[in-house]
Amino acid sequence: MDLDSTIDELVRTDQPVTLAALGGLEAIDTEHVASPMFPYVVGALLPVWGSLSPEGRDTARGLITTAISDTLSGLALSDICQLVVPAAVDLGIAVQVKASLRDRVHGRGDPRSGALAAIALRWLAHLAVITDTARGAVVDALSEVALGPGEPAPFATTAAQVAGVVYDHWRDAAATECLTRLAETSGDADAWFALGQVRLVGGLEAADRDSCLAGLGSSLECFDYAAANGGQRSDAVMYANAVRFITTWAAGASAGMLADYYQTAHVALQDYMLHGRGLPEQPVWLRPRYEAETAWIDLVKAMERVAESDAPDLRWYDAATAIGALAEVYRAANSFHPVRTDAAAVVEGLADLVAPRLTAPFVERQDRLAYVIRWLEDVDDPEAEAFANLVRERAEQVVPPKGLRSEGIRR
Repeated sequence: MDLDSTIDELVRTDQPVTLAALGGLEAIDTEHVASPMFPYVVGALLPVWGSLSPEGRDTARGLITTAISDTLSGLALSDICQLVVPAAVDLGIAVQVKASLRDRVHGRGDPRSGALAAIALRWLAHLAVITDTARGAVVDALSEVALGPGEPAPFATTAAQVAGVVYDHWRDAAATECLTRLAETSGDADAWFALGQVRLVGGLEAADRDSCLAGLGSSLECFDYAAANGGQRSDAVMYANAVRFITTWAAGASAGMLADYYQTAHVALQDYMLHGRGLPEQPVWLRPRYEAETAWIDLVKAMERVAESDAPDLRWYDAATAIGALAEVYRAANSFHPVRTDAAAVVEGLADLVAPRLTAPFVERQDRLAYVIRWLEDVDDPEAEAFANLVRERAEQVVPPKGLRSEGIRR
């Protein structure tokens, strides 16, 4: 009985596909690696990896990497990578897996190989997130896209998604160049959406109000295009309306004027998370990026509460909540790592944009700064303290507080 028949029989009779059941490592050779059934072989090899001899591990490594290079089945390639890539570093085969995936990415020359290249690029990006040894291969692939004449789907879609991850993770210029090229050539909605996120981050990290507004404004072009041309792009709808809400809110719009933006953004987020392109559709390693969506909606909710507050004595709390939500957006600006790791992130631009309305309750009655002090006692968040200090400082610029020392709200 050949190997495929053995696997088929084991699966059909609901028996585990183990290396022993396959006849041992000696029963597997390179003629089997292109089989659509080979993911079962990989699944049998990995659990016993530690018990293999050094020669046996070399043989198994060669079989796996050859399968990644040679299989003609997209499902098999994806299934093999799903097993191997997360474990590649621990297995000591990350370098070889990277080489095989890189060869598949660069070997696209027709629609069939292009589809396999798209799968390989996605898994190469996953590997790069796990180990920096694969980062150069991903950046090289994106640079090739940026310099090329255009890419057919589905490779263009995957390249756009991967470029977004690369920008989030490393801020590499090759990612921006790749997205710009894809937007110009293929007009892919994923490229426009990812380019919008790049511009949005630029606005969030701007050093002044005008630059922040320019970055947010330029992101709208991308999100609007993605929403209009990408089918069910509820994520693009959410971002566009959240950005419009924040910029219009900062310009002094009333709660009634902002209602449509808020409602549309909120509904789009629900659709994205529950019914559309959100978490259920994403692999686990990509899901941290999507915390950015909830951070933006939380900010919009907080801003809405400030805008429609009918109880002046409670406006201090709404403003403090908005400050905390603003901190969450900054952490989500680098959306692959929602909690920012850089110690001195530039946050002045967006703060300049929203601070005038947030500080209004404190400018009107300085004694409300005491509420911020109390708030800080209950919030263990250095960024929240930084934003509270921003509010204090801006309030001091208008009316110096009486009976409160400048150091009073610093822990």
